[in-house]
Amino acid sequence: MIHKVKTSREEPPALSGGARIRWFAFRVLQAVTRGRAADTALEPFRRRLSDPRDRDLLTEIVQGVLRHQGRLDYALQSLTGPTFHRVKPDTRILLRIGLYQYFFLDRIPDYAAVAETVAAARAVRGVSERMINAVLRKAQGLDFASALPDAGANLLEYLAVRYSMPRWIVQRWLARWGAKRTETLLG
Repeated sequence: MIHKVKTSREEPPALSGGARIRWFAFRVLQAVTRGRAADTALEPFRRRLSDPRDRDLLTEIVQGVLRHQGRLDYALQSLTGPTFHRVKPDTRILLRIGLYQYFFLDRIPDYAAVAETVAAARAVRGVSERMINAVLRKAQGLDFASALPDAGANLLEYLAVRYSMPRWIVQRWLARWGAKRTETLLG
């Protein structure tokens, strides 16, 4: 009788240290999109990393992607165009992870952000590594500061994207406190 060995979805296939951290970040962010609290989803993965720097990087990526998700998605829309809404949720999570490293983590070279995120994507069923690679390479030429809506044309949109805040909150604050105080509060 042949028994199939069940492998845990929590354990990645043989991945290098950097790709393993990105895969852990992916699993945490996937759990968060399914309604789990970020700290609850993050802690088991942090415990599996022996190096404190790796634990810190994992936490930074997860918290950073969550904090800047609106801004990252805006950049993704400019990179993918009208196909953005057809991008699978798992692919979108991995792209956010790669973009966050580009735009917010100066200590990670661009080539490493691409390589490690693509390597992590290999361990995720149904995700196109080629798409991840193409979009992240395209992002290398993107100036993130200029990839924002025009503040003069639509202040609400600009503030919501720039600070990754829900539009309804920004709209309410603008009505209550005006542009200058709202931006101070958001910053």
